[in-house]
Amino acid sequence: YGQLTKMVNQICLAGLIQGLSEGLYFANSLGLNTKQIIEVISKGAAQS
Repeated sequence: YGQLTKMVNQICLAGLIQGLSEGLYFANSLGLNTKQIIEVISKGAAQS
């Protein structure tokens, strides 16, 4: 199961990275400060 579990983990991480990338691209296209966006989302669920 070790290799299969690693594959599952990598697929999950790739999805998270893709989502983060798309979110930051969207923020940038709106003219938002991406450094501030990263600071806010790095503190958790954006205080929701």
